[in-house]
Amino acid sequence: FLESVCVCKRDIVESSCRRREKGGDKAKERRERARMNFFRLTGDMLHLLSIFLILWKILSTRGCGGLSFKSQLLYAIVFSTRYLDLYLTMRSAYLTTMKAFFLLSSYYILYLIRVRFRA
Repeated sequence: FLESVCVCKRDIVESSCRRREKGGDKAKERRERARMNFFRLTGDMLHLLSIFLILWKILSTRGCGGLSFKSQLLYAIVFSTRYLDLYLTMRSAYLTTMKAFFLLSSYYILYLIRVRFRA
């Protein structure tokens, strides 16, 4: 009986050590995922460029000719549903900032098209 208790205790200790080692692997995996991905950064910068171009076009021509309110509304709806986790979790300052900027800029463009420079 005593021998089986010792074997059982040894198994518990070994399994907790293995779990601890795996936990280290999980932390390493989280760090790897959090590192900046080249493609994500490129996509975000191109997205920022497109937003700035739309805003520059609207504000420089003082009009919104050629822009579709319905398309911009669909973009705003997509971003709103896509970034619902913005209100629940904060993964990094970069992601939170970019998501907030994309949401706010989408609704600002809608405001410019519908209210300020009404066609």
